[in-house]
Amino acid sequence: MLKCGNKPLNGTTVKLWDEDRGLDHDELLDESVTDSRGYFELNGHTSELTNIDPFIKVYHDCNDELKPCKRKVRFKVPDKFISNGKTVMKWFELGEINMEAVYEDEGRSCTD
Repeated sequence: MLKCGNKPLNGTTVKLWDEDRGLDHDELLDESVTDSRGYFELNGHTSELTNIDPFIKVYHDCNDELKPCKRKVRFKVPDKFISNGKTVMKWFELGEINMEAVYEDEGRSCTD
């Protein structure tokens, strides 16, 4: 659940990516928008020769409405939630996150 202060973060873009190294670009696995309660669900799969490195990016305007573009925050998906095949074996619960916080490696995106 994503929040901005004590309110749900509604209509926020959330994407699941696979981080690739070298000449490969990161691969978008799934994309969603938070509902009126700040909830979202992502599920993705890909074919790789090596292990995948999935992460979630949240693109939001919490406490940032007047600045151009959106704040971009990244969360790594722990390895124990990665399974072979297209069926989810164990869901990763990101938990309740207050996006008012400023994250160390936070960026900005004008294209989300």
